[in-house]
Amino acid sequence: MASTSPLRQLLSILTDSIDAIEAAAEKQPVKILYPILNDPVDPTSAAEQFASQPEIMRAANIGISAAAQIISTLNLPGTTLRERLFAVSFSLL
Repeated sequence: MASTSPLRQLLSILTDSIDAIEAAAEKQPVKILYPILNDPVDPTSAAEQFASQPEIMRAANIGISAAAQIISTLNLPGTTLRERLFAVSFSLL
């Protein structure tokens, strides 16, 4: 049996985190969608209240970490290093 590639493993982690968030949303008494960038920021909205729950934040953080690792892995090493260098350089300004 062939082993799963690291990229597929990261994709699985990302998918699992999204599945956990969506499963928790389905258990809510009213339909809730996870906040998206197109929505205005409203900390009192049902979506943001849902996203602020500890178990949802944990699943989101795992997904964010997997997505960041996928991006870093797919980028050429020089591109990733250059992006990190510029991020640090700008943060020092």
